[in-house]
Amino acid sequence: MHSSVRRKNIPASEFKDPFRPTTGKTALALFNILGVSVGVRGARFLDLFSGSGRIAIMAAEQGAASVVAVESDRERASRIGSRFEKISGTETKCLCSDVKRALLTFARGGQLFDIIFADPPYSAGWSKTLPALVAESGALARGGCFILEHAARDERASFASGIGLRGEKRYGDTVLSIYERTDTGEAREN
Repeated sequence: MHSSVRRKNIPASEFKDPFRPTTGKTALALFNILGVSVGVRGARFLDLFSGSGRIAIMAAEQGAASVVAVESDRERASRIGSRFEKISGTETKCLCSDVKRALLTFARGGQLFDIIFADPPYSAGWSKTLPALVAESGALARGGCFILEHAARDERASFASGIGLRGEKRYGDTVLSIYERTDTGEAREN
């Protein structure tokens, strides 16, 4: 499978505290999955736990209509915002906020996303609770795709009311769990 996604080298050393950015292999796999399923071009894209902003920037480069990055660390959010200023052709926004608060903000504002990607800290319990938070927020558009990156050892939810697990892809210790918004919350067959 050929990918038109370009690798962005954004070193973790740019940031004051250690964090685990999405690897190049996983990022390329993510955009290959999205290209096959919902497609990024013209999509409304939300990147939760944005970190370096790499995934959000790649989404903009792939032609997303709009990209919102959510990052709670002020320094990281500022750097993402600076990188967004260099992007043209895509509406971009970086929100310095806690993920739960950001999802509530989107719910109150009726803001919908076609694609939601989340790469929370591994082993912090997010892989089990985040699918329900995304579903309850109403931020995922009908037919939309929610992809959760997590460690293979992390327990994850198979579904939450309104979204179902469509599949998983494993890359070493990293798993991309792919959820889709449904009317019943049950997984749809590929």
